[in-house]
Amino acid sequence: MKRYISLKIKMALTVFVLILGTLSVFGLLALHHLEKGHREGIARQQMTLIREISEKVDGDLTRAREIMVQTAATVPLEILGDTEALQRFLDTRLGLGTRHIFDNGVFVFSAEGILLAESPYIEGRRGKDYSWRDYFRKTLAAKAPTISDPYISSKKHGHPAVNFTAPVKNRSGEIVAVLSGSIDLLGDNFLGRLTRTRIGEKGYFFLYNPGRLMILHPDPTRIMQHDVPVGANLLFDRAIDGFEGTGDTVNSRGLKVIATFKHLRETDWILAANYPAAEAMAPILRIKKFMIIGLILVLAACTLCVWLFMRYLTGPLQHLCADLKHNIEESGKRDPLPVRNNDEVGQLTVLYNRLMEEIEKEKKQSRQRLQFLQTVIDTIPNPVYYKDLQGRYLGCNLAFEEVYGRSRRELFGKTVEEIAPPEAAELIAAADRQLYAQEVGEFQIYEQPMTFADGRRHEVLFYKAVFHDENGAPAGLVGSMIDITPRKAAETALADAKDFSENLLENSAVPCFVLDTDHRVILWTRACEELTGIRAEDVVGTDRHWQAFYDHRRPCLADLIIDGNLEGTLDLYSRFANSLLIPEGLQAEDWFPDICGRSRYLFFEAAPIRDRKGRLVAAIETLHDLTASKHAEIALTESEASNRSLIERSPDAILVHRKGEVIFGNPVATRLFGAEKAEQLRGQKIVDLVHPDNREAVQKRITATEIDHSEASYIEEKILRLDGTAVDVEAGSSPVFYGSQWAVQTVLRDITERKQLQERIWHQANFDPLTGLPNRSLFQDRLQQAINRSKRDGKPLALMFIDLDRFKEINDSLGHGAGDVLLQQVAHRLAGTLRKSDTVARMGGDEFTVILGDFHSREDLEGVAQQILQKLEQPFDLPAGQGRISASIGIALSPDDGGDTSELMKKADIAMYRAKKQGRNGFAFYQEEEREYPNL
Repeated sequence: MKRYISLKIKMALTVFVLILGTLSVFGLLALHHLEKGHREGIARQQMTLIREISEKVDGDLTRAREIMVQTAATVPLEILGDTEALQRFLDTRLGLGTRHIFDNGVFVFSAEGILLAESPYIEGRRGKDYSWRDYFRKTLAAKAPTISDPYISSKKHGHPAVNFTAPVKNRSGEIVAVLSGSIDLLGDNFLGRLTRTRIGEKGYFFLYNPGRLMILHPDPTRIMQHDVPVGANLLFDRAIDGFEGTGDTVNSRGLKVIATFKHLRETDWILAANYPAAEAMAPILRIKKFMIIGLILVLAACTLCVWLFMRYLTGPLQHLCADLKHNIEESGKRDPLPVRNNDEVGQLTVLYNRLMEEIEKEKKQSRQRLQFLQTVIDTIPNPVYYKDLQGRYLGCNLAFEEVYGRSRRELFGKTVEEIAPPEAAELIAAADRQLYAQEVGEFQIYEQPMTFADGRRHEVLFYKAVFHDENGAPAGLVGSMIDITPRKAAETALADAKDFSENLLENSAVPCFVLDTDHRVILWTRACEELTGIRAEDVVGTDRHWQAFYDHRRPCLADLIIDGNLEGTLDLYSRFANSLLIPEGLQAEDWFPDICGRSRYLFFEAAPIRDRKGRLVAAIETLHDLTASKHAEIALTESEASNRSLIERSPDAILVHRKGEVIFGNPVATRLFGAEKAEQLRGQKIVDLVHPDNREAVQKRITATEIDHSEASYIEEKILRLDGTAVDVEAGSSPVFYGSQWAVQTVLRDITERKQLQERIWHQANFDPLTGLPNRSLFQDRLQQAINRSKRDGKPLALMFIDLDRFKEINDSLGHGAGDVLLQQVAHRLAGTLRKSDTVARMGGDEFTVILGDFHSREDLEGVAQQILQKLEQPFDLPAGQGRISASIGIALSPDDGGDTSELMKKADIAMYRAKKQGRNGFAFYQEEEREYPNL
């Protein structure tokens, strides 16, 4: 038996709900504003904090970079070749503040990446190659100070570090060394301390770059990791795209945090702060807890008071309900309830007794009518049901029970939402509401798919009507269902077949129309509308299809097919033929001056349509617009003639060739290849007209142009004239339509004068204009090549530095003109003394250098030096009389005295000064103990 809830409990619950709702609304609003203000305050404080920290980090980064730049500017260039002097410079130049900032060391690298010196000094590291480091490469590429991304330090601790680099440049602006300061990211420095800064108890700061590389993090294992994938932290991703500010997010470890992001000015790094949301919102959670406890206590007190008061008020009514329940449960026959009081409850009891007597009479009559009605509807084969105004089922027949697979008892009192799938139930309920809104006496008929208890989907036709009570008011509805699944399947199949056939033609990209046997249009496709400009509704059902093509009535190809008048094409079309693909089909083509307002060239095809018995039922005609092809054909013919005229008048040499043979050459090409007339070039093999050094490359380019019809850009190459003379040209090839076939057009320009000019410019840039010897620039290049060759072959190399003695006296006494003549004669004597494989160059003034390779001992070099001194001791014939000079020669060897150009030149220069100190007119080899220039 169902338990009911007493009125006093309902009233108590009502008051409880009202108080709970009121207090909850006010409490939630207060908590919301409190939480919002608390969160905004945290966001402002966190943003202010990260701005201050970012300013400090930017300032520290700027100061560290400026220290490197200032220190690099003070490095003496002359000590770069002396590692000990450079080490002393670092040890004395760097102050305590600099060492404190760059706690991982300060380094000086050569322009090739070789470690020259470091502070503090570590044994065994000098001379190592660090050119592979990214920070070194970026500094050389930018030629400016850089701040590197993190890298693993090569020191024993193996910590991640960041480098601040500054280039050391000579007076010409060339980088001769790189100064670098390294900061240990795990050390006690301005970057390392950032990871130990806390927000609250568990909040922290970290640094990363737009490439998602973690630069600083309290967890050292995450430094130099790309462990925040895209989408793992949405604010992290937005900051990479430029976002700055504070917001709620979930970090890559699944922790809800209040995150703030700020981009640094000095680098592309992003400074971020994470404050766990749980810690930040802990005060709000405590307030929520206290409010909930208070709300529970208030609600309990109010509920108890209301319950006691309602118990007192509803006592008599409870006695009435108890008596009524007792009388009903004890016997099927109900006895009238006794009237105990003459108050509202007593009057209610009297009225209730009368009501129950009327109800018993109505129930008896209703049971009789329902029994008869149920017998009638159970004999109906179609499902029948009826509902009340609330949509509850009042009854049904046996066929309806089979629809849902439930008995009548199970369906009684339930709504369609309780027994049918949600989608079907919603449609049925909506139809019921629409039925109640219709005029009195109207029926409702509609179709709807349903899933029956057998699990199959059925198409159902519904019939519904409203029934009324004795007062004429709507009391509910009665409905019946007819399963029309087989009929719908047949209709659908027929409609699909028809739609497919019509859509196949209607949506075809080929314009077409269909005529019946009376020459009336039964189909005019969309493509036909687009081509002719005539709408389907204007022509379907008529015989005016000819208006799309002609200004007077005349048959089309489809008309001739229907009439069987195939000979009519002789009089109506100038170009026609039988269809090659369709039996009994015709085809024709011609120009039509006014099709949709423009001239078109159309190609028609028409064919008969027959039924299964072979009888003609219609004819179809298709249209193909070939206007563009015809115009292209005409334009191609005209273009070929125009191009031929342009080629004849071109100032460039032009050859047209196909399959490797020349088929045309313009007058300029005839003169370029030294032919008397163009016919001499025709039939020539292209490869025979190209210098052997360029034939393979030219053949590949021409083949690619012939196959892919792609242009080959202009390149420099050599051609051979018919007499075998080589000529420098600039040539480019492109595809061309020539003689109604594809060919290759090659344009050639004579660049002989340009090459000669380039040669003169190169000679002026690399040779001394007075002596004709290589200048300093060319000498540096040849010396570097000689050093590289010496390292590769394992053979020694010698560099002589020659300075003329008493040359200033010649200049002062005989004049600068005599000095220039003397320098020319010195250059001539030096070149005559040395081998062709050796290099002699003028460095400027009265200084000369000699590069010597392929020697066996120092005695060989001493012999060469003696020959040079003897040659230069001999008198010189000058315009103002004879003059005498001598020379001092310094000799340095590679690799013993140096492995690069600057070091080798410096050692040879030091040796030359020692030769001067020893009395001039002599030579000296560099000695290891000579660290500085000898006092002169």
